[in-house]
Amino acid sequence: QRAGRPRSRGSASQGGFTLVELLVATGIFVLGFSVCLGLFLAGMRHRTAAEDHLRLGFAASSLVEELGLVEMATTGVPLSTPAGTLLPIRGHQHVWYRIESCQNAVVTSNVPGDPGSRDDPNADTLLTTLLVVSFATPGPSLTYEEINRRLRVITSSTGTLDATQQQQLTDHLLARQLALRMETVILRRAP
Repeated sequence: QRAGRPRSRGSASQGGFTLVELLVATGIFVLGFSVCLGLFLAGMRHRTAAEDHLRLGFAASSLVEELGLVEMATTGVPLSTPAGTLLPIRGHQHVWYRIESCQNAVVTSNVPGDPGSRDDPNADTLLTTLLVVSFATPGPSLTYEEINRRLRVITSSTGTLDATQQQQLTDHLLARQLALRMETVILRRAP
């Protein structure tokens, strides 16, 4: 030690961190932790959405299989659902469906014996567009009005939704991945 100079407390010979260095390190740690937590939560939301979408896909597949087993109506009337109503899919809790369109398909197979070929008079081939919705609600059916009451997407003075408003609500459900639209070909055979 030199004469005349007292030894300082924070001299270079002592190891340690200053308060400013500790605050900067803590800030960097908190920022990194916040970013990681945000990524984790976003991943959980996307995983849940993917599981819901997969569940809707399975429900739609079982519905298509079930509709294919339905005997053809003797009048040849295609399958339909009441306007503005969604029906439950059997065996899938809180999953509903609506047949948006259903029309007879043009059969392209000329191979005799192929199911639904032109020489099969007992087959009916339908082009169908299904809307499958995941929505928790009690009761045997679900209406667009009930969905809108719970989600508050469209303002309606009468409480009922017209076809354009129902389409807007459907688009909203599809965008939020609460619904799945599926185009499929259903082959039904007469008894």
